[in-house]
Amino acid sequence: MEVAYESCTNVTAPEKHINLSDIMNISYSQFTNPPRVTLMLRRPSIFGHEVSFSPPVPFFSFSKSPIVDELIQRVDAARRR
Repeated sequence: MEVAYESCTNVTAPEKHINLSDIMNISYSQFTNPPRVTLMLRRPSIFGHEVSFSPPVPFFSFSKSPIVDELIQRVDAARRR
């Protein structure tokens, strides 16, 4: 089972692993400041039904985030298994 995992240096939130197959939807708001990704989960985690984070901003800020594109592809691949 593939797991989405990224380390975080934020000491106010515990580290949590989310299975890619538990992600129901991914929304990306690239024109907010900072850009925001929201994951809607099939079942609640310790953070609730949604998890939001700010991905690294590409140098050219009007382009899509390669991290978000990769995440979408990995979630889709996990659904097909």
